[in-house]
Amino acid sequence: MVTSGAELDVLRERLTADQRAVLNAIWDHYLAHNQWVPRRLVHQRFGKTTALSILQQLGENIICEARATGRITIG
Repeated sequence: MVTSGAELDVLRERLTADQRAVLNAIWDHYLAHNQWVPRRLVHQRFGKTTALSILQQLGENIICEARATGRITIG
């Protein structure tokens, strides 16, 4: 999927501080470990209920949970 810079700017404007924090944590983990973050680490850092709510708010177009691997991916 190709996304324009304008579309990314709109997305950035719509993100809440909590959504941005979760996305940043996922991306930081990916950069540090060259693999997507395990779901349990996101739950531990943000609290399971909060993390699940934020992931649901972001939706599958932005974030995806791979149930088979237990990892969360962006994109």
